[in-house]
Amino acid sequence: MSHATSSADPLALWRYQRAAEERSQQVLAEADRLAAALSAVQATCTEYPLGIDAALADPLRAHARRDQALGEWVRQIGAAFARADQGASGGGLDAAAADGPTGQRYHSTGDLVSSKTGA
Repeated sequence: MSHATSSADPLALWRYQRAAEERSQQVLAEADRLAAALSAVQATCTEYPLGIDAALADPLRAHARRDQALGEWVRQIGAAFARADQGASGGGLDAAAADGPTGQRYHSTGDLVSSKTGA
């Protein structure tokens, strides 16, 4: 991050968001598998109520959604720092980095340089 005026590293914040999103997607997938397994158990064990059902996966889903929201907030903070650095120094990060994960394009030193839509 050359010529930056802030101590934040927007690329690191964007990478955090990307990692949080990937982890959240994994947790959501696991919650879906858990719900399916519990539904199957509930459907086959009809002799007496077990007291568990697919709703047991709901707290996992809620956790994943909170992580996604936190990651997005961190990304927005990174974008704000990038904008502040660009405004203060006339440079900072290039335009690809300033877009951040909203378009999934990263700075040439950052990692990914593509978009969610494949562009």
